[in-house]
Amino acid sequence: MTTKRNGDSLRFFAPWWAWAIILAMGGLQLLAHCWTALWPPDGLVWTGLHIPDSAIFLYSMRMFRTGFESLYATCHAVHGDHYFGYFPLPYLWLYGLLGLVAQVLHVGDYVVYASATAASVCVFLAAVYAFLRRALREHADTAFLLFALSGGLGGVVWLAAVVLGLNVEFMSYLRRFAICELMEGTNVLPMTFYPRLYYTLPLAACLVAVTLVMRFLDGHTRRRLMALALLLVLAGSVINARCGVFLWLVLALYLWSGTTAPMRQRAMLGGVMALPVLAGCLVTRALLQTNPATLENMLTVANMAIWFSPLVCVMFVHLFVAGPELWRRRRGLDGWARVCAYGALGYLAAFSVLFLAYQAYYGNLLTGRDAAVATVVSDPALLGAVVGALFALRRRGATAERDPYGWIILWLLAFVTLGISAFGQGWFLRFGPHRLQVLIWLPLCMVSALGLARLRSRWTMAAKVCTAILIGCGVCSIAAGFLCFQTPIVHVSEDWWYPSLHAEVMMETDARVIDAIGEGRVLAPKEASDAVVFRKGNPVVYGVGSFNLADEAEMLLRGEVDAFLMPDVSEDERRRVAERLCADYVFYPDWFPLDGRIAELRAYPWLDEVAHEGNAVLFRVKKDELRGTE
Repeated sequence: MTTKRNGDSLRFFAPWWAWAIILAMGGLQLLAHCWTALWPPDGLVWTGLHIPDSAIFLYSMRMFRTGFESLYATCHAVHGDHYFGYFPLPYLWLYGLLGLVAQVLHVGDYVVYASATAASVCVFLAAVYAFLRRALREHADTAFLLFALSGGLGGVVWLAAVVLGLNVEFMSYLRRFAICELMEGTNVLPMTFYPRLYYTLPLAACLVAVTLVMRFLDGHTRRRLMALALLLVLAGSVINARCGVFLWLVLALYLWSGTTAPMRQRAMLGGVMALPVLAGCLVTRALLQTNPATLENMLTVANMAIWFSPLVCVMFVHLFVAGPELWRRRRGLDGWARVCAYGALGYLAAFSVLFLAYQAYYGNLLTGRDAAVATVVSDPALLGAVVGALFALRRRGATAERDPYGWIILWLLAFVTLGISAFGQGWFLRFGPHRLQVLIWLPLCMVSALGLARLRSRWTMAAKVCTAILIGCGVCSIAAGFLCFQTPIVHVSEDWWYPSLHAEVMMETDARVIDAIGEGRVLAPKEASDAVVFRKGNPVVYGVGSFNLADEAEMLLRGEVDAFLMPDVSEDERRRVAERLCADYVFYPDWFPLDGRIAELRAYPWLDEVAHEGNAVLFRVKKDELRGTE
């Protein structure tokens, strides 16, 4: 072990196994990007994407080269199809800079995109290790091992589902085991958000800044390095304002309960570190004002609470270690910190009971439909928070010796409590509480590391068994996420994995039909539209990229497209949609269930069938006939 424990140097020397994990996780991302691009499964073709949101990221890499062109802008856009407001978030401009790098190096956008994503994973994990060395000291190695390699029930359940042949049923009834742990996205397990450079990079910057502040309070960092901390927080907050806010909350908890430095110094540091976070929020707000449609999308589509049962599933194994440790260490909190901790515990207890009652009443215990529960039970669960807080106030004189790690308990409780909540009958959802997921796994693993250390001091073999179980579950989850959910390497079943999970591939029949598209705007299902953009270069009516890169709200566009594509729609309604959205082509991909509607569509005088292979079909909209039917 070469780790320096005295903390007198800014440098940190991770053990070889930690660097092996860091490089392996980064390399795994690079492999995931390259595998489907070079070796897609038989019968499938690479779309040019990696994950569904790659449509936004990769397209943003073109912004400077194309003069801010957007193929997702509607034909009614006030600013036409060239407008900088189609890129209304700072992290999209980060991808634009990567596009300039690709142009200078004369390599493809995807190569730079994949390389930058992999490198940012390594930077993020290195920042996590540096943070743990300062925050958890002698338990840092265990916490890092758990953070990088442990997991919950998702991977194990997925393997069981594959062995038992429950592929379709897995998505229908056991989805809760995959959402937070296997599916790509800003979810709990770090593996799920590794493909998102705009999270790993700002999180790394802000974590390093928090580490520098903690070192400064311990007397090991010079004042001039605090300027570096401010710059890092500013960079992280400008790229992703959420990350800046989240890490400032973590720092605030540390300043409140994790250090004995003079209160005046703590207050000053908290206020100073809030300034770059505020600056990042203001930059984001200014950019969002250039495109109100994106702001509306963020307020109405992207905001939700963490689904409770998937959260429990991903934390399940950890709870047996972290739960008892959290319960013991609550006594080490004093004053209002203890009141808040007991309030959070009371809230979680009430929320759990109400959640189970709600799901049992509506028969959702097996299917795990959690989306609506938070709005219903969050406000009544506040009674549990009040009871917990009152209990702590009554026992305020029973505080044990101060726990230096008590702030980690507050961190975990605060982020879980806020993340699952929808206070004010859903009003709180506008702040996107589910994004707090990305900073729940870290404190959970820190508390588990403390629990394992306590167990190791009493029963070494039990600690080793618990560690092996946690790592075994994590390896299964990482393998399942990589092989099946984040790449199509393991081609389990065509019935459930395509296309919502795998934007990186499409059927060969779809590719050949797309190649038959001429010039003009294409109306197609959401997932197929992005493939059209990147394979053919046509403007589209609606796709994943429309969330950020269009001028109309996503809900409106989705409703219009559904009004055309769905069954039991009149010809007049389809004609209205085609005319309003200026569609030149209508594309139904192979996987889309047309049923008997193809004969109905062929009968329309304003649609001309251009290509048909397998179940994929392409129609050209005859504009003269379309206007003639008015």
